[in-house]
Amino acid sequence: MVLLELAADLITPETCYQAESAEECFVALKAWREALRPVENMTISSAVQRICCAETTPDIERAFSRLSVLNMFTIVSALYAMTFRVETSLFDKGEGALIQTGLRHWRKLWPSPYRDDELAKMGLDADRTRWKRVGFMRYAPEFWLLTHLVLDRTRSKESEGARANNVDVECEDMDMAELDALITEFQGLKAIQT
Repeated sequence: MVLLELAADLITPETCYQAESAEECFVALKAWREALRPVENMTISSAVQRICCAETTPDIERAFSRLSVLNMFTIVSALYAMTFRVETSLFDKGEGALIQTGLRHWRKLWPSPYRDDELAKMGLDADRTRWKRVGFMRYAPEFWLLTHLVLDRTRSKESEGARANNVDVECEDMDMAELDALITEFQGLKAIQT
């Protein structure tokens, strides 16, 4: 996946989709667009580019604080896709530093009262509104950690002079030893992070 393939707009908040009327949806859309100002028409691609910049501005930080859990998960997924490309590429390893910057900013920007409220509201719904709950995307911080781990492993292999594609896990391996080692390493890092 190339970053330019992510030219789609960011996803509007769940409140827009769950609105009971067109007016309620319009009010939610308008409030969301206002919250993103002065950063307008942010796409997934432009969000990833902004988060990978050396420094973030207060306007960008404010806009990112209003992004939904799904948008933040989408951004960290794009960073993972970029990491995978670096990991399996024979060329252009300089992109790793940009991804590292993006991951550092993502981690700083993840805590948000807006997302905390979104997660709290969607986790307490009754059985009849179970479809409104936040799914896998609520694990975005763990996905961030996995991306960080893979990038660190790739960069350490680069510094040792090994080819990055030697880290690949072969699905044909019966014991999946490399995948097991990666999961074990991930669990150790997760314990350190908490």
